[in-house]
Amino acid sequence: MKYFKPFNRHIWVDLIEEEPEQKGQSTAVLLPETYRPEKSEFALVKIRDSAPDCSCSFPHDHLAIVERQMIREIVVGKSVFKVVLENYLLGIIK
Repeated sequence: MKYFKPFNRHIWVDLIEEEPEQKGQSTAVLLPETYRPEKSEFALVKIRDSAPDCSCSFPHDHLAIVERQMIREIVVGKSVFKVVLENYLLGIIK
């Protein structure tokens, strides 16, 4: 993967998709092929890098919570970069 350096208060993140929990034995329910479970409005991300003009210093490789709809996806060739503005970062998980 190529390196990406964010600017203008953006943070480069990797989205961490949570696996749906497999519950024990249950009765079979048929769902349409187009069914997608509803996702939370918040997402867990791993911080890759932050712009030098961010108001806070964001530790790389830490986990954070962001508003899912505010994650922007940038496609350059075969590389995909996800960024979010620093003010949509809700908190760091230690």
